Amino acid sequence: MAHLIVQEISANVSHNTVDRLKAIIAGLNNIGPTSIPKSGRKQDHIDRIRSYLTTLRNTNNITAWTASKGIITSVPYKKDCYSLLNIRY
Repeated sequence: MAHLIVQEISANVSHNTVDRLKAIIAGLNNIGPTSIPKSGRKQDHIDRIRSYLTTLRNTNNITAWTASKGIITSVPYKKDCYSLLNIRY
């Protein structure tokens, strides 16, 4: 079950913008001893996040996984950012 959740979140990572991916990476870097670079192409960011999630799964690090899942789901999309500020685009 947990393996499917990791796969689902990992697959959804690719649907994000570069800015949102960088925000996710910044959040992941804040929760633990990881230091994921924020430079590079969009695919680099996707690969790094997926690799990090895979490492958490393989090491059964539930605490970091829970925190990471919270970060990935809480970073707002561009539309959400604008709606929080009551700005229409």
